[in-house]
Amino acid sequence: MQIILALTLIAVAIGVVATLSSSADMDAQPAGTTTEETRSGESPLETFAQNQAESITEPVTAAVAEQNEQIEAAMTDEVVDMNTPGSFTDYDANSLALAENGTVVLFFHASWCPSCRGLEDDINANLSAIPDNTHIVKVDYDEATELKRTYSVTRQHTMVVVDQNGTELRKLTGLSSTLNQLVSQI
Repeated sequence: MQIILALTLIAVAIGVVATLSSSADMDAQPAGTTTEETRSGESPLETFAQNQAESITEPVTAAVAEQNEQIEAAMTDEVVDMNTPGSFTDYDANSLALAENGTVVLFFHASWCPSCRGLEDDINANLSAIPDNTHIVKVDYDEATELKRTYSVTRQHTMVVVDQNGTELRKLTGLSSTLNQLVSQI
């Protein structure tokens, strides 16, 4: 009889433990979830934490996406034109900087040279025909001794195409008497 009593007490104890365990699971279950949702391999605490994280990050993610759309729209509305109109100017120390976004042609010009004056007259008559980002820079042949030495210029009516650092890219000597001829060679 003692054995039956002991077995009965054990059965009651197991039933009480099972009831308490089931009750604890229900108490730990996050609001708005069902028992089936919490039994998908996650603990009730993990499910609760995941739901809280999602509710916090959704508005932030939406705000970031909206801001990105606004930035992209602003970028497409604002087209930056990197072209600069072609020009014909006298040489100065900043002339080479024009080569950063274009072509700079140093035109070694002498006022007493007939072919230099002819090309200069044609360029001045056709300034609007100088292509965008092309800059023809008139260098005084008689005064710019250092530049002549740098580019090994030995005669007037010499054109030197340079980059923004002043490095010679190409040299043309007396081959052009019109702007169109000059542009076709650079």
